[in-house]
Amino acid sequence: VCRACGAPIVWAPPVHGRAMPIDADPDPDGNIELVADAKGRTVAHVHHDGQASLFGDVQRWMPHFATCPNWEAP
Repeated sequence: VCRACGAPIVWAPPVHGRAMPIDADPDPDGNIELVADAKGRTVAHVHHDGQASLFGDVQRWMPHFATCPNWEAP
């Protein structure tokens, strides 16, 4: 759960960088797509500015910092 607001979250390992918290439930307005990498691991791919889905009609997730009422930017 999120330490700031108590909402359920999932830590998504990214393609590049550090793991990020995402809302536990899929959100069609989200910009994160969970995909398998070359080694078969599930990783988060962040879409930017209306970028099309990598694999067609798939579920997307919202980064939790976009929905957390208590999130503070570093």
